[in-house]
Amino acid sequence: MPDDVISPPAYIRFDKKQREEFLSQFGITAPAQREMFHQLCNSWRPLIDFQSFTAARTGVVTHPVHETENLIARFKAAKMGLFTYRKNEKGERVPKDIILCEEESPRYWFHFVQDLIQQACDNPRNPYLTVGLLRTREILLPAGGIEDYPLEKLSKSTIDALAKTEKMVFLTLQEDRILATSQTLSLLLTFSSAKLRFTLKNPEITAAASRLLNLGLSDVTKRLEDKESGFWRGLTEVLLEHRDDLLADRRLHLDPGFFQAAQLFYTYLTNQLEEGKRLKEQALERETDLRQLEQLVLQDKDVVMAPEELESNLKLMFKDKYRENFEGLREEFFTTYTQTTQKTALPAILTLKSGLVHRNNLYRYFVKRFEGLIPLLFQEYRIKMDKRVRKPHGNSDLDFLNKENLERSLAEWTAKTDPLVGELFEKPKLLAEALIHHGRTNLNLISVEEMKPILERFFKSGVMTFKSYQEVYSLDVPKLYDESFKRLSVFTQFWRRVTGSYRLQGQDFRVLSLPREKRPEVSRPSQNAVFDDTPLENLSPEERKARKDEWKRRKHEGGGGGVKKNTEETPAPVVRSYSEGERNKAWTSFKDTIVKKD
Repeated sequence: MPDDVISPPAYIRFDKKQREEFLSQFGITAPAQREMFHQLCNSWRPLIDFQSFTAARTGVVTHPVHETENLIARFKAAKMGLFTYRKNEKGERVPKDIILCEEESPRYWFHFVQDLIQQACDNPRNPYLTVGLLRTREILLPAGGIEDYPLEKLSKSTIDALAKTEKMVFLTLQEDRILATSQTLSLLLTFSSAKLRFTLKNPEITAAASRLLNLGLSDVTKRLEDKESGFWRGLTEVLLEHRDDLLADRRLHLDPGFFQAAQLFYTYLTNQLEEGKRLKEQALERETDLRQLEQLVLQDKDVVMAPEELESNLKLMFKDKYRENFEGLREEFFTTYTQTTQKTALPAILTLKSGLVHRNNLYRYFVKRFEGLIPLLFQEYRIKMDKRVRKPHGNSDLDFLNKENLERSLAEWTAKTDPLVGELFEKPKLLAEALIHHGRTNLNLISVEEMKPILERFFKSGVMTFKSYQEVYSLDVPKLYDESFKRLSVFTQFWRRVTGSYRLQGQDFRVLSLPREKRPEVSRPSQNAVFDDTPLENLSPEERKARKDEWKRRKHEGGGGGVKKNTEETPAPVVRSYSEGERNKAWTSFKDTIVKKD
């Protein structure tokens, strides 16, 4: 029972004089015990740790452990307090907690009976605790304070739930009402198992069980030592079915407690079996319900679903069905489907600023949106270039000033025009994961090599870093400039060519040329090979150096650039088949190379 719902007894709130008078009523006069009582009242909690409490009084009170034990013994006699116990490393019972409560309160009787049950369960020879047994010890429990607990409810889940309360209950075993508390049901099951094992050690009883089970004696003896529930359920079932015959057999000397243990254990194992089936069915149904929610996102007509819409569907479909467990279902869904514990795996549903998107839809939906942006972007930047060309001086538009400005402009335009595309451009690792998932799931690509050409649409070849916005959009600024220049009047074009302003402005835009694609190395060019004839002034220093090196190489080989024929046949490449584990390892290694764009 939670501490905050247990009220302190009235005497805890007494002042010091009232407490002194209260103690005198019970003949507690020792100064040390009175001091310990005041300290207990000042530090009251439903359960006061005995060891901590007495250790804190060492040096303040002489023999604090002894004085506390004497004080609580007086309170137990007055039915106002008692100890709970634990076993130390020597197996001895020692005080664990101190409990102070109202005289003969339900809490007192709960812990009093619980302590008796715990003592009884120490020895399998002991009988179960009953009201009749307590009456022989002249202990009378208060009437109406004990509930009947139906055996058909006995299972692990109900025992765990009941253990959070403080209740006394009756279990009806073999027509006898056994005393238990809500916190000792699990202990009683352990006690019942020990009682069965202890009794079955008798060779005569083991032989009888062997005959009833139609199993070999050595097999039964061996299986009595393990915890296999199927065996114990079968054993206790046949023992109960043949109870009368077994009790009538004078060689066995069986007492009713043996069959009470068998009934309790059999009932629990049967209930557990049924509960296991029920929980499995519920888990499958729950999983189906969660997948149904996932399918709503997967099949959403707009692809991107607003979080509010998912919440609405969740409540509409399952709030009445799951009732008090609805929040647990909701939490499980979001944990299972929108989160991942792996570094390189996408959750089934991704939460973006634009809304919720299923991973199976993300990449192709992104590509569709991206491709829809391309004509809009060219229209926008054609207009920007037209303005720049018409008014080359005093123009405040800095988009084409340098590559940094152009990148910033493209990023801002993308985010403003389509927030989803803009967000994924800012999260290249997420985009790469979506692309890889699309390739494996929707395109059935099975190797890294097959994936690379698709990745190179947005990622640089080999280094797996995100391309610039200009590269992704293939925005050729010099070409854009030439197109805008041609839209000027014929006279304006003629004048600018004559004055050189066309050439000068073109040179300014040439720094915004698209990066030239790297060509694969060829060991020997053919005689008819076509070489790049771009003017040297339009090349970067690296490209000019590469051009000169190529000229030198060709000159050294004789100017003709002829290729010596290789008379040896090139062997056919060996195609190796990879196992699923090797492919997965390659994918993982490949994904690990993905780095976020600076």
